[in-house]
Amino acid sequence: MRNYILGVILLSLSACGSSETVNIEPTDSVSTLSTPAQYLATDTVRVNDFKFKIRATGFNKELGTDYNYKTADGVYYIIKLDYTNESYEPRKLYNGQFSLRDEDGNQYNISPEGSTALSLDGSKLISVEECGPKIKKTGWLCFEVPKEQTYYLSISKEDGYDYLAYIKLRP
Repeated sequence: MRNYILGVILLSLSACGSSETVNIEPTDSVSTLSTPAQYLATDTVRVNDFKFKIRATGFNKELGTDYNYKTADGVYYIIKLDYTNESYEPRKLYNGQFSLRDEDGNQYNISPEGSTALSLDGSKLISVEECGPKIKKTGWLCFEVPKEQTYYLSISKEDGYDYLAYIKLRP
C-alpha cells in the first residue's frame, strides 16, 4: 500500500533565502512576462494590502495517502508561502489570485486534485482566507505543470485579473 505523507514532500522542498521587501502600488499593472515587475523567490513582495514571501517549493509526481492518492499527468509543483495583511482591517485572499506561468507564457491554475491530496495530508491550503491586520500566516499552493522547469508565480488583484507581480521560481 502506498502511504505518502507530508514529510516526504517537505524533504523534497527547497527552502528560499531572504531579501528586501519590494512594494507594488495597487495602480501598477503587469500584463506580460516582459514587464519590469518580476521578482526573485528570495524577495518579499507587497501586492496591494498583502506581503508575500516564498518559503519553499518542490516538484512531486505523486501526492496523498492511501485514501486520496493522486498521480499527476505532468508533475505537481508545490509552493509554501507566507503572507501578511499589512492593512488596518481584515482582508480576503483567494487562491484564484495565484497562477503559474512558464517562459512561453502558458498559464497553470491551482490543481484541485493535488490540493485535495495535500489538504488531506494536513497541509493548510490557501483557498478563501480572511486575514486580520498584521497577522502572518502560512499556506500551500499546488499546481499541475508539464515538467520541472522555471515558472513564475503570478499574483493578481482580488478579482483574479490584472496581474501585479511575477515571482521567478527556480526548479
